[in-house]
Amino acid sequence: MGAETFNRSRNFDLRWRLWMLIEEIVKVDPNNTPLTERTIDWLVEAYLARFLHRDLFRRIIAGEDNTIDEAGGCQQRRHLRQISRAEVRGYFAEQAEWLLAQQLVPKHKAHQLLNLEKWLEFCQEVKKSRRLAHQEGVRWGVTGNLADQEVYDRDGVVGLTRFGETPGFWDRKLKSLLKPRTQKRKASETYYSYT
Repeated sequence: MGAETFNRSRNFDLRWRLWMLIEEIVKVDPNNTPLTERTIDWLVEAYLARFLHRDLFRRIIAGEDNTIDEAGGCQQRRHLRQISRAEVRGYFAEQAEWLLAQQLVPKHKAHQLLNLEKWLEFCQEVKKSRRLAHQEGVRWGVTGNLADQEVYDRDGVVGLTRFGETPGFWDRKLKSLLKPRTQKRKASETYYSYT
């Protein structure tokens, strides 16, 4: 596999692993948390409380004395490092806009796993944090395989048009999402940066 293909494959793999993780978190949620309460904070807390522990017995590579089953499970316990809320949040930040787009496009509500208004707020927070980190010479909330010119435009923003479609398409989707609030906005106001 070539280097460019490998880089794109890592991004594809990360996106879908996060999507499947979110689906699983929602599916096994013992509280059946309503959609309106499924925010980034809920997601981070749910991961740390119910999913981090499963990594104690999962490996990609193991020694001869520890066999791995088809699901990546093993008998010997691993010693995991401490993972902070900020680190988990950063993984979701890397794919925040893609996760938003993934839920905005389908017409079926089954594809909406999170509170999209709150997720849009998270995307806007990520946008600001990326810009501040970039000013300090730090890459935060950015998939490692993206070149800076793909990430930071004049506003330090990652836009939705990189996932396909036109700015008008995304504007309609976001206006539909924010319908009750859009009546108070001026027609010239934009909801998000698309470039």
